[in-house]
Amino acid sequence: MSNLMQALDARRFPLHGLRLIEASAGTGKTFTIAALYLRLVLGARSEDDGLAYNAGGLLPPQILVVTFTEAATEELRERIRSRLVEAARAFRQNDSDDAFLRGLLDDYPAGQRGRHAHQLELAAQWMDEAAIFTIHAYCQKMLRTHAFDSGSLFELTVNTDESALREQAVNDYWRRHFYPLPRARLLPLQAIAASPAELGRLALPLLGRLPAGPADWTPVEAILAARRAEKAAWRQQGWLEELARTLTGLREKKAVNGNKVRADSCQKWLDDLADWLARDSDDLPLAGKPFETARWRLTPAGILDALKAGMSFDPPEPFFAVERLLQPALADTSLRAALLTHATRSIAAALAAEKSRRAEIGFDDMIRGLAQALAPDSPNRERLAQALRQAYPVALIDEFQDTDPAQYAIFRTLYADAGPEARLGLLMIGDPKQAIYAFRGADIFTYLAARHDTRPEQRYTLDTNWRSTTAMVGVVNRLFCGSPEAGTVSETVFGRPDIPFQAVRAAGRSERLVQGGMPVPPLTLAWRQEAGNKDDYRQEFARRAAEAITTLLNDSEAGLLADDGGFEPLAPRDIAVLVRDWQEAAAIRRALDLCGVRSVYLSDKDSVFASQEAQDLVRWLDAVLYAEDNARLRLALATATLGLDYAGLDRLFNDEREWERTSERFRSYRQTWRQQGVLPMLLALLHDYRLPARLLARRDEGGERQLTNLLHLAERLQADAAGIDGEVGVLRHLERLTEQPDAAQESVLRLESEDARVRVVTLHKSKGLEYPLVFLPFLAGGRALPDGRNGIFWHDGDGRLHVDLTGQDADGLAAMQRESAQEDMRLLYVALTRARHALWIGLSPLSGTGDLLAGSAIGRLLQLDSDPGRLAGRLHALAQAGSDIRLDDTPPADPPPRYCDSTPAPVLFPARRLTRRIARRWRIASYSALLTGPAQAGTPAAEDSAAANRIDDTAMPDSPVLPIAGRTLAGFWRGPQAGIFLHGLFEWAAQQGFGRTCELAAERRDLLARRCQRRELAGWIDFFDGWLPWVLTRPLPLNDASPVTLAALPPRSARAETEFWLGNPQLATTALDAAVSAAVWPGHARPALLPQSLQGLFKGFIDLVFEHEGRFYVLDYKSNWLGDTPGSYHSDALRDEMLAHRYELQGMLYLLALHRLLRARLGADYDPATRLGGFVCWFLRGTDGPGAGIVHLPADLALLDRLDHLFACETPDADA
Repeated sequence: MSNLMQALDARRFPLHGLRLIEASAGTGKTFTIAALYLRLVLGARSEDDGLAYNAGGLLPPQILVVTFTEAATEELRERIRSRLVEAARAFRQNDSDDAFLRGLLDDYPAGQRGRHAHQLELAAQWMDEAAIFTIHAYCQKMLRTHAFDSGSLFELTVNTDESALREQAVNDYWRRHFYPLPRARLLPLQAIAASPAELGRLALPLLGRLPAGPADWTPVEAILAARRAEKAAWRQQGWLEELARTLTGLREKKAVNGNKVRADSCQKWLDDLADWLARDSDDLPLAGKPFETARWRLTPAGILDALKAGMSFDPPEPFFAVERLLQPALADTSLRAALLTHATRSIAAALAAEKSRRAEIGFDDMIRGLAQALAPDSPNRERLAQALRQAYPVALIDEFQDTDPAQYAIFRTLYADAGPEARLGLLMIGDPKQAIYAFRGADIFTYLAARHDTRPEQRYTLDTNWRSTTAMVGVVNRLFCGSPEAGTVSETVFGRPDIPFQAVRAAGRSERLVQGGMPVPPLTLAWRQEAGNKDDYRQEFARRAAEAITTLLNDSEAGLLADDGGFEPLAPRDIAVLVRDWQEAAAIRRALDLCGVRSVYLSDKDSVFASQEAQDLVRWLDAVLYAEDNARLRLALATATLGLDYAGLDRLFNDEREWERTSERFRSYRQTWRQQGVLPMLLALLHDYRLPARLLARRDEGGERQLTNLLHLAERLQADAAGIDGEVGVLRHLERLTEQPDAAQESVLRLESEDARVRVVTLHKSKGLEYPLVFLPFLAGGRALPDGRNGIFWHDGDGRLHVDLTGQDADGLAAMQRESAQEDMRLLYVALTRARHALWIGLSPLSGTGDLLAGSAIGRLLQLDSDPGRLAGRLHALAQAGSDIRLDDTPPADPPPRYCDSTPAPVLFPARRLTRRIARRWRIASYSALLTGPAQAGTPAAEDSAAANRIDDTAMPDSPVLPIAGRTLAGFWRGPQAGIFLHGLFEWAAQQGFGRTCELAAERRDLLARRCQRRELAGWIDFFDGWLPWVLTRPLPLNDASPVTLAALPPRSARAETEFWLGNPQLATTALDAAVSAAVWPGHARPALLPQSLQGLFKGFIDLVFEHEGRFYVLDYKSNWLGDTPGSYHSDALRDEMLAHRYELQGMLYLLALHRLLRARLGADYDPATRLGGFVCWFLRGTDGPGAGIVHLPADLALLDRLDHLFACETPDADA
């Protein structure tokens, strides 16, 4: 059956059910995701669209998009936001230059386009809250949000680096299981793992790969006991002596072939057996390569094989005893497998227990925890699955080929197991040809399982390449399926018929790469006929690639020529060199450096704490702290980073007066450190020794890198010092980070100048990237196939993983090597599809075991071998088949060409001079600052929270709790703590959805129990469990609309704890007071605001912003106590209370913030007269009284314009 898949039409693609989309390299995967996202937001086009979950459209918080890196989530978020804005504009204008958007317009009635435009605009505004997650962030959010149903803790700390925890677990295992062993049993285990570090190196990679099971020590003990028994038998039976006599007799009788049983070999075998019997160890004899023949020769079959023709011999028992020692059950490989199985499972259990004790969760635990919560045997599986389906009725899984079995199990349970009647959507987008992360657990077999779960009509492909030129696409098509024509399929190139290569179309590009006025062929094969070793090959082709790059860069006519005649010269940043590892990276960077071409290794993840600068910084800090210690000071001054020459150091060390000045300088650094911090101290040191000027004056790139590292380290230490006790603690902290740099998770910073350099990137890191010109100088080297020494891991026909830690399963090893070779071919596909315009590949026969060139992925793809004649013939045949391949056998030049950089130096303009005085009264103020003034309002940090704006009953101390009998809200606590408690309940309810809060009885009860018990309010749990649903369903009267209940508000129509900032260049509180007092309840007495001038920013948190019947409202909860009876909360009393606390002023400021937001977001469609509802002040204790405790102040547009002017006025000179 053909594996040809149907082309995807983004306008007609079904958005429900399981759908598998194969997005070949460069075919617009992100564009397609954004297009499908638009359709999900717009909703059903007609009644027969079949989108039961999406008839009216979805908003960003309801559309789940999962990808695999933080960078990818941000890229997707911005690309989708931009696309939503474009689509909204198209629906407003009823036209677009974009073909897809024009088609989308045709799909929706013209009369509804204004509504759809508003929906798209609203979605664009909500993209900050879009459900676009990494897989780990998604699982973590679901475990936290649904902690009750998932069996997870409500509060878990994410452990981003488990290395210390794993090291501790390994050390604990060593102490528990190795320390107690007697020497005889310990020695063979130490031959496998000589130290805890070695044990960790062997066992930790098996975490998550080894099948689950109990940690059983019995197999280890059984092997050692069996070995012990065999050794005891040898000693008791005297088999060594009998074996020696037998071998001597056979040789004397000349019954055996002398070349097979040599006298010196026999003596060596017997000596080893004697040493084994003398050793107090449960090990085996005849171990290692020198005894490979002996292990078999001393068995019955081996000795009979050595007999001369016509001779007969009946092997005595010692030969059978040797055979028993060689049985697999006693072999070192079996002992190793038993030990590592036990160690891995024990360490895994210890890690889980320790993380549970600490209430921590790792990245793998997030996925595992959600998968287990959705497993068939999970008690709350259906309830949890239903909640997640309701939250996200459709999911788009990006980079699906990188999904592992646990991740797929989660999404399959949620979307496939629900059945077609649920009308859910799971859209899986990826490319199996780019599945290259098996070492991370993301194997291709998960993708194949999803392919098996979908029918042929549910599989789609993106069939047009938008990245590369038509010629470049044609070359890749021809290499992988023998034809440049789109639609052609090869089912064998990737080693599996279920991963076919389907040739794609080319959209083409508007520019082409030229050199000397002529187009550059899309593929250059640089080759040599003579075989050499891998090191020679690496060095030669690094030079050839570097020289080809230099020649291109030096050619003023080499560059990108656009169809309109525009020309852009080729620059170093247009070129990428893809390598397999750091050795290849070092080789090409050295070669580029010889040609004067600067490069950057973008896959370099070295920690800044592993740098020489970090090591030297330790010595500097040590010398500053102990400046009286001459030895420490000398060591600091002699560091390579400080760069003092030997002559200068010699003069300094021998000049007593100069030495005293230096010592005094370091003592002053210590004083600066203690008074101002480590960063100012280090900046002073750098300045005094002119390090910035000296480092930047260096001709190579090392000085810039060194200075960047120093400043990076200084800033990191300054930040860390806030949580460290004393200067000595900072020094010790830095020492620990330099000793374990990988644990610090602080990579070296990229230099701004590196953006203009040739990129050197690993093949794996290049996935998802693209470059105009790509060099692949080292493809012929390939990589060695796995030998099973560290275990054999392979999959059967059903995709199930099998593990053999003995390394003895020949069929399993063959399957593992096939999988490795298949992944190498997929990695080659990734490499060949990074280029927009041209590829350069280095090829050479390699000497060594087997035909390394033919066995490499490029050799298999191009059908090459190392025979010089056949290699030349094959390459010339490829080149003669079309003009798109050029051969190059030019040897490296001597000397190599030098790059002549003609890029003009950047023009540096003088810095602008400050001509006005800086205002010194600038600060961030909250509403409380208006009432209390700057002196009493506290520091900005104190105001930087929503709690700081809680002013309910602020003048009243917290009251004692009333007895339980006759409990009502009027009898609840009075004072600010009551306000904080009640606001917290409403904030949680808003997060869940007010309507769902009424339904989530168990979760609501659990939250109330925890919050009440923390405040010693256990007796109030029942009251608030009934009161909260009641108050959420209570109709609240509004002046300009029908009554509203919070429970009836759709989640997308309400937003809690909305933070806002208003700029106030210079705001007089007297003017603010006068404006509000004249417009709101004029003539009624109220306390005046404290006269002051506010400069800076005004910050606040709005309890709730909601939309009702097309109008937007600001709602503020108040817990003020006005009396014990509902009648105490009549309208006049509420008005007087609001004026006494100036809540009317608070409401107008909050309304101004909403007014500005709506004006900015809705633009010309915003009419405040019809869209702005006003300020709603809800006195919660009066909810069952007249008017439900509501005071609704409608929006006064004249007042809002006045306030807008007051906050936007120009600032005069603050100090004039």
